[in-house]
Amino acid sequence: MAALQMLTYLDIVMTHSKELVELEATPAGVLYFHVHNPMISSTKLLTMDEIEKEIMKKFKMNGLMLSDQNVIRLMDQSLESGDSQIISAGINKDGNLSKRSKVASINEFEDLRQYVRNLYQKTGNAIIDGDVDIAPYKLKNKTPCTFCAYKSVCQFDESIESNHYRILPPQSNGEVLELIRKELAENE
Repeated sequence: MAALQMLTYLDIVMTHSKELVELEATPAGVLYFHVHNPMISSTKLLTMDEIEKEIMKKFKMNGLMLSDQNVIRLMDQSLESGDSQIISAGINKDGNLSKRSKVASINEFEDLRQYVRNLYQKTGNAIIDGDVDIAPYKLKNKTPCTFCAYKSVCQFDESIESNHYRILPPQSNGEVLELIRKELAENE
């Protein structure tokens, strides 16, 4: 859900960047992190540097960034090579982004923006048409119901015959992007 919200915010900023900042914006990424007071546990006595490193791991930002090593270096100015301590990216010794980097091309960002916009329009129209079915997803053993603040309102209960999860199959990022591209092509 956080990824969808972040892509929505990105779409709004990109769409209105001329009015907001008087420039045509280019996405550098969508990042977020959980605000909390991290607890560090260890079986050995840690130095202050080790404690700081462990705390930084807890605050590492998650999300998606532009697949441009200059952008990655601007986001983590201490990164020369290896994995970043603050973003989900890394740079190999040859200067290329590591395979573990959570990155997308500018075209992939544009596809994601368009997909999210279409999704919100479709959902908004369904709500206006009176379609307000309770239909949470289930991906492996995860559901949004676990942390939902509206449980008492929605009353979703899988033991009720008419209540079913929408089962989502696990897919790679590449598979998801391909499905998004197919849906965008069908909508044109």
